[in-house]
Amino acid sequence: MEAIKLLVGFALSVLSLVLILHDIDISAMMQTVLASDYPLVLVSFLTVVLTVAAKAFRWRLLLVAELPFAKALSYLIIGQMINTLVPLRFGELSRIYLATEKQGVSPAVALGSIVLEKSIDTLFLLFSVLIVLPFMVMPGRMFASALVSSALAVLLPITGAIVLQKRDALLFGSARIGRLAPERLASALSRELDSLAKLLREIRDLRRITALTVCSAAIWLLAVATNFSAFLSFGLKLPLLAAVFMLVVIHIGVAIPSAPGRIGLFQAAVMLGLAPFGVPATAALGYSVLLYLVVFVPISLAGCLLLWQEHVSLLRFIAPSRIHEGFRIAAAERHQHSSRRDL
Repeated sequence: MEAIKLLVGFALSVLSLVLILHDIDISAMMQTVLASDYPLVLVSFLTVVLTVAAKAFRWRLLLVAELPFAKALSYLIIGQMINTLVPLRFGELSRIYLATEKQGVSPAVALGSIVLEKSIDTLFLLFSVLIVLPFMVMPGRMFASALVSSALAVLLPITGAIVLQKRDALLFGSARIGRLAPERLASALSRELDSLAKLLREIRDLRRITALTVCSAAIWLLAVATNFSAFLSFGLKLPLLAAVFMLVVIHIGVAIPSAPGRIGLFQAAVMLGLAPFGVPATAALGYSVLLYLVVFVPISLAGCLLLWQEHVSLLRFIAPSRIHEGFRIAAAERHQHSSRRDL
């Protein structure tokens, strides 16, 4: 299945490049990029930095402060780098792995925090769709994709609430499983369920909900600001609505399987987002190159450096078997540590 996704991603990227480079004057396009307003490019880059920092702070809130901010920031950057460079988007798995192996965070808590994070992001995607919908017509498939993702985002927190309400039943169920499963497996399952229930209980705190809402709103506003400041730096006099629409299009576009680096599909998504506003193809491609350089290149370089500092190979996150092996080793080490502590 992974091989099929990889081939489809490469095919889509190549097809996108063929289509977007058709009748494009590459020299003229590069001239428009080089003519950008560099101070405004720096502003756009700073909004990216603030967005990543806000995301790391929110992830720490979702983890109930089980992870230091510096580590949350580091693992988040590594995850974004892996999502960019590895076609099958193992960035979230890498965050779970690093938080689990390096910081001793419960796998259930790490996974639950990322599920909640993605649910919140998709709810804000729905909010963005509702903003742009009265003013412009979205392509049918794009609109349907946004609504389906948003519906899933609404269902996930409801599922989490049900899990919280049924915490005792879940723990009782794990005890019953223990009668059939080996003692080690039953004990591990009970610990993970208890950790997840504790996370969901902590998340219900009103102050934490308020902080998560404010932080998520700041992330959304900063992402819009990135697009808008990049418009200004490129000399595009577009309304703020265009920056919101661009956010929706990019969010959906990068979710599609692509070649490493998101080359091709990202540029096509940006050009699609600018088309309703009458931006010429050459200028739209130039803007996509500028936005790519601002958003993806610095994060990817920083992620490679941070991964090297963690003494973890990128190859570990390329094949699912390597990720599974890493989780198995980490689980064994945590079990040994727990056994020594009980003694």
